[in-house]
Amino acid sequence: MLDEGLEVVSGLWSGEPFSHHGDHYTLEGVQFLPRPLQEPRIPVWVSAIARNERTLGRAARWDGVLLGAMTAEGGMDVLPPEAVAEVAARPDAPADIVVAAPAGADPARYEDAGATWVLVTGWIDELRALVASPPPGASPR
Repeated sequence: MLDEGLEVVSGLWSGEPFSHHGDHYTLEGVQFLPRPLQEPRIPVWVSAIARNERTLGRAARWDGVLLGAMTAEGGMDVLPPEAVAEVAARPDAPADIVVAAPAGADPARYEDAGATWVLVTGWIDELRALVASPPPGASPR
């Protein structure tokens, strides 16, 4: 659905009448105006998990990747700079490699590994705290 949705959005941004008949979305003669100023379209950064070929392949077809890492349990983890270097070394690496680094991390480590954008955040710790303490009355997983 995401791949098809991205194709639909890209087609709509052309500013020309656009039709699409896919597995998930159908549009007939839709025109989105005003047309975006960016050429060939608004840049699209796609989220991907490091070392996941499916999500990295999707990102390679667009303009950038927002990289993440997962724990063995399926939660979000801090992305190691080595994973950024692996993506940057790919022949199909997108133009922009975006990393969300935890507060206190050295952005230069990610830049040296090939990141073009480093977003210093505290969201990983906040999400871990939310997962660790579900709201009162919630059933445990």
